[in-house]
Amino acid sequence: MSDHSGRRTGTGVPARRHASGRDANASEILDMSENSDMMVSMATSDRGAPTGTDPGPDVFGALANPVRRRILELLADGPRNAGAIAGEFELSRPAVSEHLAVLRRAELVTEEVRGRERHYALAAGPLAELDDWLRPFERYWRHTLRGLRDHVEATAPPITPSTGDDQ
Repeated sequence: MSDHSGRRTGTGVPARRHASGRDANASEILDMSENSDMMVSMATSDRGAPTGTDPGPDVFGALANPVRRRILELLADGPRNAGAIAGEFELSRPAVSEHLAVLRRAELVTEEVRGRERHYALAAGPLAELDDWLRPFERYWRHTLRGLRDHVEATAPPITPSTGDDQ
């Protein structure tokens, strides 16, 4: 077998390159793999959110789906039963129930059984934690966009209103 440069590797795995540009030896490859695995495991939890800043049980995964985000928007207006929630979508009731189960596991909604009906309400705790986690990013982007605005205003030529005679 050969790697993309035509060198024989013998394993079917392309040769890895050392930072210096030479082929890495086996112990260096092992060190690279162990270090990258260690850095990934240190930087992420089992759900992919940064460790130490994880807002709770798979909140990011639950919020990734637009149907689940819409359910949360509906529940922001107040509790609803499962049928009322399902009536807002062109999905089967079992599909909506699965979305509600994901939101429940992420602790974004609470469920209360009243007779034969299940009522759902928004659980604000994980969303508040998420807001706390996102706040530094919001400050960063506000600062960055303010700097861009200031730069554009300082370097852009003045705009003169058109009189309609430029044709």
